[in-house]
Amino acid sequence: MKIILIAGFLGSGKTSVLLKLAKYLTESGASAVIIENEIGEVGVDDKLLRSAGLRMKEVFGGCICCGSSGLLLDDIASLRGEYNPDYIIIEATGVAYPLEIRCNIAEQFGIRAAVLGIADCSRWARLWNAMPQLLGDQLGCADLILLNKCDLVSSEQKEAALEILKTVNPAAEIQCFSAIDGVDRTELWKGFLV
Repeated sequence: MKIILIAGFLGSGKTSVLLKLAKYLTESGASAVIIENEIGEVGVDDKLLRSAGLRMKEVFGGCICCGSSGLLLDDIASLRGEYNPDYIIIEATGVAYPLEIRCNIAEQFGIRAAVLGIADCSRWARLWNAMPQLLGDQLGCADLILLNKCDLVSSEQKEAALEILKTVNPAAEIQCFSAIDGVDRTELWKGFLV
């Protein structure tokens, strides 16, 4: 079993990217289960994910990097026992710290979760100016960063965001992306899932 953690600020496109990744996995014959972390008491994306035929579990009432980390670990153990999936994909809240989640998973299960960071190119400059520490923490441990919504910005805006992301996480692969286009991302997913 492999674990993929999808992280990024609110509205960055995590659920849209998750749907693309899950579609690739299921079309490749792999089984996947989704854990979606919601801060509130009501799921926002659950209907969308379920309508795509995905098995999922929701964790409510807090962020899985701190207050609800025990619930996450219990859910991983339960899903592993019940479904024995090839992949568990965790969609963290938009304010989560993925390094803490990765460390908790490694400590409990001995598994290094792959982190897929999502950055919103259309709001990047505004968000980076307002909260560089949070965005840096969210994307700093990512193995792959998708600079999403690149189709909505100028080449100058895209280049400016890429330059900052390269300093935030020089070790990550960074790809320009649009979660709503119909481009085949098979090679991207293959490379990330190795």
